[in-house]
Amino acid sequence: MIRPGLPGPPIDEDRPLPRSGWPCRQYPVVQPLAEGRPQRITRAHTIIHSVLALQSTDSTARTFAIWPWFFEGPLEKMSSPDWNWADFIGALLAQALVKHRNLLMAELVAQMRAALRRAA
Repeated sequence: MIRPGLPGPPIDEDRPLPRSGWPCRQYPVVQPLAEGRPQRITRAHTIIHSVLALQSTDSTARTFAIWPWFFEGPLEKMSSPDWNWADFIGALLAQALVKHRNLLMAELVAQMRAALRRAA
């Protein structure tokens, strides 16, 4: 259910309902790192890379530094981008950095820090 005034999914009648980005990102960003198993750590790296790729990095865009709610639609198609979204996703990235930095590749750590700087 989409409440009035909140951002909604991109409208595209040819696609099924989009998956929400938050639940899909919340668990896999930190939990696999906490488990500490090599296969799960690799999975977390893959997921973090995909989350980072969705952030708006164009400093001239009105959506700069935020993430879309849905994987299936770009920010430009959202009826009203959610500016708090950068805080939510940023909190997960920060948690992963603080608690599990030793399990993250140096390049990924740098990318996560850059995303956090944009989102700040």
